[in-house]
Amino acid sequence: MRLFIRNVFFALGAISLFLTWGTRTQAETCNLELKQLDAEDSSNVSFDSLEFLYRQTYPQSFYRQTNVDAQGSVTSMGDAASNEKFKKLVKKEPKYNAKQPFFGVAKIGSQEYLFVFDSAVPTPSEDKKADKKKEDAKEEKGKKEAEAAKQESKSKSFSEWLSAALFGESAKSARSPLNAEAKTTAGKVAKFERLYFDSNHNGDLTDDKVIEGKVQHEQSSASFSYVNITFPRVDVMTEVDGAELKTGFFFTVSSHSSGNSGYFSAQMRSSAYRIGEISLDGKKHCVVLLDFNSNGLFNDETKILDNVMMDDGQIYSQQGDSILIDPTPPKSGVYFSPYDLTASSYRYNVGKIICVNGKYYEMQASSSGDKISLEPLKTDIGSVTNPNEEYAALIYGDQGILKIQGKKDVPVAVPVGEWKLLQYTITKREQSAPANADAKESSLMKTYKQLGGVKGAEKASFVAATGTRGCKAVKVVKGETVPMPFGPPYTPHVTAAVYNSPSDVQLAMSLIGSAGEVCRNMTCDNQRPGAPHFEITDPKGKVVEQGDFEYG
Repeated sequence: MRLFIRNVFFALGAISLFLTWGTRTQAETCNLELKQLDAEDSSNVSFDSLEFLYRQTYPQSFYRQTNVDAQGSVTSMGDAASNEKFKKLVKKEPKYNAKQPFFGVAKIGSQEYLFVFDSAVPTPSEDKKADKKKEDAKEEKGKKEAEAAKQESKSKSFSEWLSAALFGESAKSARSPLNAEAKTTAGKVAKFERLYFDSNHNGDLTDDKVIEGKVQHEQSSASFSYVNITFPRVDVMTEVDGAELKTGFFFTVSSHSSGNSGYFSAQMRSSAYRIGEISLDGKKHCVVLLDFNSNGLFNDETKILDNVMMDDGQIYSQQGDSILIDPTPPKSGVYFSPYDLTASSYRYNVGKIICVNGKYYEMQASSSGDKISLEPLKTDIGSVTNPNEEYAALIYGDQGILKIQGKKDVPVAVPVGEWKLLQYTITKREQSAPANADAKESSLMKTYKQLGGVKGAEKASFVAATGTRGCKAVKVVKGETVPMPFGPPYTPHVTAAVYNSPSDVQLAMSLIGSAGEVCRNMTCDNQRPGAPHFEITDPKGKVVEQGDFEYG
């Protein structure tokens, strides 16, 4: 019986900003300078640096899968729409070394750019005649080895064969491992070490500089192989709002092979960001715009995906861009998540409105990110409260997605309208253990103890959760304060589904909050609570099965 808990991810944050509502001021505009990150390998970038912060973006992703049938034929699958688009846009291609190169189309700004990953080309000899003799001798030797191989072992791992079949890294006569095949070199792994990128956007992949990659990680065994390769920054001139914009991206590509299939994935992350300074109420603030979704634009709003429906009703959003105001480097020992805006006090989504130091502004950012304007919001204001000690939450409504931060039962200013819960992070700090057994504890701490956590006197606890379609909207009225419920108590919810056969049942447990939200993470003193224990009994109360749920 497979047992696990769904929807558990780390999402810690130190939430300290507390909102108030103040006097409106005039609109402020600032110009932002384009900056580029240099090194494609981020392994040497210190965690507690601003550069590390600026690198945390969401990539454009591409994939391809390769399968082998019983006759040894190779079939390649990927993004069908991207494949068709590539065929329509490409005008001229180089001679590829890979028999099945990995190609795709990236959307940057208002334009589409072709790219192809290929295997490395052998270094040519200066003496062409000597090179020809070597090739002839190599071919003759290959024939003899192939003939001798027929008398040897008739099997080898798919990872070895895939490397030969796709990239010609070994005997040219290699056939499927599902049939008789020639011997090849053990431990080889399929590699895409070259990148063709149509930087000048003319559909010709032969007139751009070939970009050579660097292997960052490689692993191979008889049944599995993996390699990860990074590439230097690719600079691109694209078009945004009718004007040219210089930007850049980092590419990585990974190859996996196991059994009779291979999987190849590539990611393209923005290397460009915008930085400047804006004055609000006489105080200067550092502003950083991130092309967080890596598409060359800087003003994409995060949007709720109404067409994505999951069994537990969780709300999903399409990632937009991010704005950082007075960012500080992540701290060692404190969890940092760039994908959860509630895990830091300085990170916001680019949208219609934003709250800075307790004041609301209408935000406008140019597509190229060179200019941002913050104008005091003229909408009427009400307020909400929540009973948790410290919290940061994302709420959404007709005015977009808004980040609020607050403390226990203290009114937090919110524009009038109906708002629903998207996600949150709650921070709870227990000062000391109860003096006696009858002392009261928070419901949050009780939940931790029931799950096997909390063994010391002073603990810091964090809970992160995502709203569901079932979470009710809260109506904020001008000049009034209304409660916005979420958080403890958390109720376990267990579902059962048949896995492989009627006798093989898979259980899944989620923790549901007071507003119907689904818990994504729960920690105590920066550690997860113990695994929840379960028992299954028959009608007479006899235990017929027991065990512990697993995080996963």
